Amino acid sequence: MFRSLRFKVLLLIILLMSAVVLTIGYLAMRQQTELLKENTVLSARREASSLAYLAARGFIEQDDISILNALQNLQDLPGIVFAAIQRGKESTPSFTWKSKNITNDMVQWILKKLPKDANLQKGYVVLTNPPEKDATWELYAHPIFHPVKEKKILGTVYLIFSDTIIRQKIRENTLLVAYATGAFWLLGILASWFLTYFIVRRIRALAQGVTEIGKGNLTYRFPPLGSDEIGMLRDTFNKMLEELEQAQKMREEQLVLDEQIRQAQEIQQGMNPADFFQKEDYEIKGYTRAAKGVGGDYFDYHEFPDGRFAIVIADVSGKSISASLVMVLIKTVATLHFQIYGEDRPDKILDSVNRVLASQDHIEKFATMLVGIYYPKERVFVFSNGGYGPVFLYRKSAGVCTQAAIPGLPVGLDEDSEYKLGKVSLNKGDLMLFYTDGITEAWDLQKNEYGLARLAEQVKQNANHSADKILESIWQNIEEFAQGAEQHDDMTLVVFKSK
Repeated sequence: MFRSLRFKVLLLIILLMSAVVLTIGYLAMRQQTELLKENTVLSARREASSLAYLAARGFIEQDDISILNALQNLQDLPGIVFAAIQRGKESTPSFTWKSKNITNDMVQWILKKLPKDANLQKGYVVLTNPPEKDATWELYAHPIFHPVKEKKILGTVYLIFSDTIIRQKIRENTLLVAYATGAFWLLGILASWFLTYFIVRRIRALAQGVTEIGKGNLTYRFPPLGSDEIGMLRDTFNKMLEELEQAQKMREEQLVLDEQIRQAQEIQQGMNPADFFQKEDYEIKGYTRAAKGVGGDYFDYHEFPDGRFAIVIADVSGKSISASLVMVLIKTVATLHFQIYGEDRPDKILDSVNRVLASQDHIEKFATMLVGIYYPKERVFVFSNGGYGPVFLYRKSAGVCTQAAIPGLPVGLDEDSEYKLGKVSLNKGDLMLFYTDGITEAWDLQKNEYGLARLAEQVKQNANHSADKILESIWQNIEEFAQGAEQHDDMTLVVFKSK
């Protein structure tokens, strides 16, 4: 109970209300006490002045009865306990008056104090140790001036005021403040209970909802909780839940898509030759990496029964799934011509792929493509170029890199495109590199491109190695250059070495 939010809020409200009530009561009592004291002083001065005036008239007219009547009228004034009128410089007062609470012993005590403590310059003095218990007495002295001869003093008026009434008022006010504080406490407890019940009930509803959410129930919705700040918080929570639920659905869909892409990537990787292909007269090794899961780069080999060896490399425009589907179409057409139709002319294969792509109006993609056939006995490579670019050559005898190029449009742009044949003769130890633009355009963290010059330098440094080692060295050098930068294009590299 003592740890509950309701108890803490209730206690806080009660303490705040108590502090406010006590502070207001204290300030009110203090102000009223000061006001009572001020009124007492003013009343004493006023009564002393009035009594002095009446005494002066009585002295001149020798009317003692009027003086006594004036003294008797003091009994209607609260706070005055004793009054005395002293004629001239007599040692004892000529006229005295005392309230009902003043005994004769108290009067004797007062009379002893009058000549000693009366201070006409100050106007009043506080009598020390008065005989009235728990009270403070103040003696007021006022000279009796002659009505005509203003500077002539006929005597002195003495008034003694007691603060008993002030103390009584303070006690009454204290009791009133205590009653008011108690009433405010009761009202505060009731109001606080209802207030905390109203607030805590809704906070508990929020807490229950948060518990449900913590269990993974994103379909939970908070009930209506009013239109104040807590109600606004409820609306925010519900909106957050809707967004989280939508995000979870998107995440689940993304996981399914990622799994499908992973499977597609495995299938696509399986379409590209992974082994190191070696023959007595040549060897070849290739590798491809998609920029986003699956890509549009493609390479393949095909060995004819008579020993000839075909190489295909293509780069579909764009990336990801759409490019990979076009890549599958290209591979299908090329494989059919090699394995089913027995086609051995690179230009005819390019022409067939071009017609298939260009005739598909829904396919808005094209591809750069190169098809070549190597004749081991003649050491001749015959190829046809569909916008791929020049063939990269390394001549071992000269230790230099060269290029062999023939014109040709990318496949899929124009159904009537014509493709020509080119020929390259190779010597023992010569290399051919086939690559897509993702290799030379690979960039580092500062967006600097790898470039053809770095590729040529790597070929020269590793030319004496086998095709698989050359590819491994070049790929490692590209990764060191990139420094972990995310690449923007698919990357494919094939190394062919004549032995």
